[in-house]
Amino acid sequence: MKATSPYLAAAARRVSLQIATLRAPVYATTCEHPYRFARSRSDGLPLEKSKPVAPLWKDILAGVLTMFAIAVVVVVLT
Repeated sequence: MKATSPYLAAAARRVSLQIATLRAPVYATTCEHPYRFARSRSDGLPLEKSKPVAPLWKDILAGVLTMFAIAVVVVVLT
């Protein structure tokens, strides 16, 4: 004869159902390359490449200004 409360049995059932829904699917644990998006098109054509958003001189200027700001902070703090 079991001396388990029906309330404890119901709580155990609820917890086991919650744990069962939290388990990861088999694919998530066995896939070697879990890419979210495809790296190629489905029709076999090469991927389209868009031109850069900003011109190269803006990237270079931003890098120079960043290095200058870092240098100023280093000089001020030392």
